[in-house]
Amino acid sequence: MHNQLLHIHFSPVVALNRTYALAKTIGKEAAIIGAEKLQFINNHLYFNLLGELYKDIDNSKAKMSIKKHFYWAKTATDKETIRSKLDNFCKN
Repeated sequence: MHNQLLHIHFSPVVALNRTYALAKTIGKEAAIIGAEKLQFINNHLYFNLLGELYKDIDNSKAKMSIKKHFYWAKTATDKETIRSKLDNFCKN
């Protein structure tokens, strides 16, 4: 379904959702390869996805992605949520 949506109308959100679905079906490692090809470097959701994908695979990259997610977040509420996530990540 995500592939069809991308062919009809490309959207960063659809591309990120497709990558997340790949992580759930074929594994995080394969999804990371696809995610990094997207290069949505100005999109906070991109870095949120990378943080989730790298978690428990490469925790330094996961933490870096979460920090970038924080930087690109658009609202104070988002930043607060991400800060909490980063604080919890650093505890583990």
